Amino acid sequence: MSELEALISLFKKSLFDAIDEFCNRYECVDDKIIKRWIRGVRKEARKAKKEKMDIKALIGYALWFYNILAQIGVMAGIGPNRVNIQGIPEWMDARLVKKWLVICSSVLALQYLDFDCFC
Repeated sequence: MSELEALISLFKKSLFDAIDEFCNRYECVDDKIIKRWIRGVRKEARKAKKEKMDIKALIGYALWFYNILAQIGVMAGIGPNRVNIQGIPEWMDARLVKKWLVICSSVLALQYLDFDCFC
């Protein structure tokens, strides 16, 4: 496994561990819409974990997870190595949401890697 593949694998594991943690944490929420979201997220994440990914695909999944959080009420802006939280729903654990957003932001930073150094 090359250094680049190892790096992608590390970030992929972190991202999908965060998605699994999200699903496990909120699957028992007493809201039908949230439960439906979580079922869909879990199904897509299972498929994605099996895929071989490049950096573009991994960034796409990070943005997808960020969008899921936004759809259920988290108001935040993310960028490479930057998270700006405006609001987190009261029923969500703020510490975990911040952690998930930082993981998404960290994955976004991969787009600035100098790929020539991995050759």
